[in-house]
Amino acid sequence: MMLDLLGKSEMSATEITKAVGADQSTVSKHLAILKDAGLIGVRKEGTANYYRVTSRCLGGLFTCLKAMVVSDVKRRQASLFAFEMCRNHHEFPTNPNCN
Repeated sequence: MMLDLLGKSEMSATEITKAVGADQSTVSKHLAILKDAGLIGVRKEGTANYYRVTSRCLGGLFTCLKAMVVSDVKRRQASLFAFEMCRNHHEFPTNPNCN
């Protein structure tokens, strides 16, 4: 979620904390991990730290992950529909796909 937010615009640590609804220490730990991994950069302005995504390839990653999740949800919905149809088959034995 933090990477998604920072992919849209640079944000201060305070803004990120409010946006994700977590406590400041948790957000700081996550930001440090992302910074150490080279995924985000930080800029100091006075006492505030402003974070931004430094790797532009993440946009494609998020698009890919979203497509995978959507595909998985559709597959699960189809399985649930087939299950419901077969369950109904026992009450109304007209579905040739159910044993």
